[in-house]
Amino acid sequence: MLKKEIIVKIHEGVDVEYAGRLAIAAERFQCKSMLQLKNHTINMHSLLNLVSVGICRGDKVTVICDGCEEQQAMQKYEKILSGLE
Repeated sequence: MLKKEIIVKIHEGVDVEYAGRLAIAAERFQCKSMLQLKNHTINMHSLLNLVSVGICRGDKVTVICDGCEEQQAMQKYEKILSGLE
């Protein structure tokens, strides 16, 4: 299991576009992917949950990946949340 704190650097925060990117990435990897923000824990496969929690630029989120492709998944999520992809 991997757990990493990431500061969101996407200018507009996690809107529908970025939530879609995260959800699509989560579907591609064989691991359980969760995102924690404050007192919310969100399954990263859920576009609706990712949008509804209101992740803003500068928020510190914790990403948790557990499974056989956890390394690749974590790298992808970090790129997306950093606005590099």
